[in-house]
Amino acid sequence: MALAWPLRACHEVGRGDLIDALVSVAKRLSANVRPNSSRAETLMLLINAVLPHGLKPVMPAIASLKSLTGDSHWRIVRAFVDCALLVNEHGRQTAAEVASLIPVENKRAATLARLEDGQTMQPREFFW
Repeated sequence: MALAWPLRACHEVGRGDLIDALVSVAKRLSANVRPNSSRAETLMLLINAVLPHGLKPVMPAIASLKSLTGDSHWRIVRAFVDCALLVNEHGRQTAAEVASLIPVENKRAATLARLEDGQTMQPREFFW
């Protein structure tokens, strides 16, 4: 999670050339976060930090999040919902793929409907 701040800073100061390498490190480190609900939170902070730089740099974090589909902990469900809404503005197909993996049926259906309506979320602010 600590790498989210420097990743957003790279974007803010125009050093996007550093983002892919840092995302790779963050993804590798996130694999060690336990329990999976905490790992989902870590990945969502990473996605929030990097998404302003575009969809492509967050795809490794999204792939890691997708690996948590077998767990229906509320924090994991929230991470899938938030991720789908965050990326919907950048890639509707990616958003639908993420939403289709939500492990709780009513949350999955509601999120898919929200995506169909064009709803999105904006990445969180890191610096004020």
